[in-house]
Amino acid sequence: MKVHILHAGYCTAPEHIAIQGGRWRSIHFPAMFALLQHPRFGPMLFDSGYSYRFFEETKTFPNRSYRLMTPVRLREHQSTRSFPHSTSGYYSSLHLPFSRGPYRLAP
Repeated sequence: MKVHILHAGYCTAPEHIAIQGGRWRSIHFPAMFALLQHPRFGPMLFDSGYSYRFFEETKTFPNRSYRLMTPVRLREHQSTRSFPHSTSGYYSSLHLPFSRGPYRLAP
């Protein structure tokens, strides 16, 4: 099985929110995901990173507040849309940013 660790954008937030004693400067939090290429079961995703759907889903309140507090940067070639269609997906957590990526798995 081949494993490819990839990045689908990142969000930014003040360092002190994530690191005790951190500075007030903004730092990047990469949205990583993995493309697993299994010889028998085909391509599978572990997590999904950010997707263009994040921007659609955070256009209006209350989701818009999440987008304002942790601004997201995404280049389309970094999203899961640029990879082979996956038949399976496994997620380490279900929170707003990553909950938009599973739409990629739909046929």
